[in-house]
Amino acid sequence: MQLSKFYRNQRLQQALKVILGVILCLSTILMPAAIASAAGDLSRQPVTEITVSLGNEAGELKFFPLC
Repeated sequence: MQLSKFYRNQRLQQALKVILGVILCLSTILMPAAIASAAGDLSRQPVTEITVSLGNEAGELKFFPLC
């Protein structure tokens, strides 16, 4: 009796592992597509140009954007 319970529990655990694996795989595949469609078409966004300087007149190496 206990042996059959053990095998039943073991089979249930294996089935749950398979189901969890399928859910994780599907979410990994489908989630990026859902996020991309929610964000819209980013290729149609206007280009933002930012000029940066990597130093100043004193010769110090610093990073700061120029407006």
